[in-house]
This record gives sequence, C-alpha cells and structure tokens, in this order.
Amino acid sequence: MSIAAAPVRSLRPGTVLADLIPASRVRDVALVVGGAALTGLAAQIAVPVPG
Repeated sequence: MSIAAAPVRSLRPGTVLADLIPASRVRDVALVVGGAALTGLAAQIAVPVPG
C-alpha cells in the first residue's frame, strides 16, 4: 500500500471549519460575508493573456 492510499484520520470525522463558530445567525452571516469577501478578492486577480 502506498502512502497516498493511506486513510486520513481526523479527531472528529465530519468536522468542517464552519463548526468552529456556534450554530446561530452569527455563523450564517459570517459564512456569507466570508464567501462574499473571498469572491471579491478573487475578482481582483488579473491574468495577462499574451496576444
């Protein structure tokens, strides 16, 4: 068995980054604002196309 095929074990299976914020409207707002900010930052990336 190669190392790439070795299973990755976490302390709590199914835990995601959003689970660090308590479940409430605050979490929903934080995720929406964070997603919008990430989208806004990604929109600022310019890739020059030769030609």
